[in-house]
Amino acid sequence: FPVTIPSLLNQIPVGICLNKFGIRRVVSISALVCSLGNLPLLINDHWVFDLVGRFVIGIGSTAGVLGAVHAVRLYFPSKHISKMIGVTVTLGLLGAIYGKSINRFLLEEFGFEESIIYLAIPGVIISLLVMFCFKEDAKNCNDIKQSGITLSGLKEIIKDGKIIWLSIAGGLMVGPLESFADVFGEPYLVTVYGFNARDAGYLTASAIYFGFCVGAPILAAIADKFKCHYTINIICGFAMAIIFHLILEKMINGYLLMFVSAFII
Repeated sequence: FPVTIPSLLNQIPVGICLNKFGIRRVVSISALVCSLGNLPLLINDHWVFDLVGRFVIGIGSTAGVLGAVHAVRLYFPSKHISKMIGVTVTLGLLGAIYGKSINRFLLEEFGFEESIIYLAIPGVIISLLVMFCFKEDAKNCNDIKQSGITLSGLKEIIKDGKIIWLSIAGGLMVGPLESFADVFGEPYLVTVYGFNARDAGYLTASAIYFGFCVGAPILAAIADKFKCHYTINIICGFAMAIIFHLILEKMINGYLLMFVSAFII
């Protein structure tokens, strides 16, 4: 909650900043902010410092996907945008799949405080690399700025019923997926299906995000090739709803079938 809310509220401001100031400044500052969000945990063990740190991480992390999408718009022709965004999502979700293992290893080997420092250092390095090594194409940047987000453009988006309904549909698909993978899926599978915590954690987080990694570029390529973006969304929405129904009604039996179900989700 303290990560998701600031990330949601920050989407449009970060999008505007990317158009106005470019990827190099926005992404480098955001990476630094995201890394420093871990440091309040070292100051005090009171839950307020944890909340502040998570809030800061939420603000900084917003530029991750938005910056990547912005870079795709800058450097790839429009016919390849969906595929490249799919590849970007796949690379980003590898962190979700393997992040827990890395965190667990650091905690076991070095303890809590040192782990936080070691996790913050790569973010600082990334921030410096983006700031001093990333070069933006001036012509493409100007083209993007001219077609960028404005207040009048936002009003047009709000008035466009198709965009609003697509956004709602996307939210209804991503919300259950991430909440099941990250929050209530593991205790649900332990309590209802009797899996041990390790297997349940793998089924909810790793299996779902692994399916996400595989599906993102493949479905994007199919949608681009056959011009069936709406059809893909509709099929995926119904598939997710059906499988979630089967899981919540306790109709999935066995580890292998649960893995396949999580992968399809």
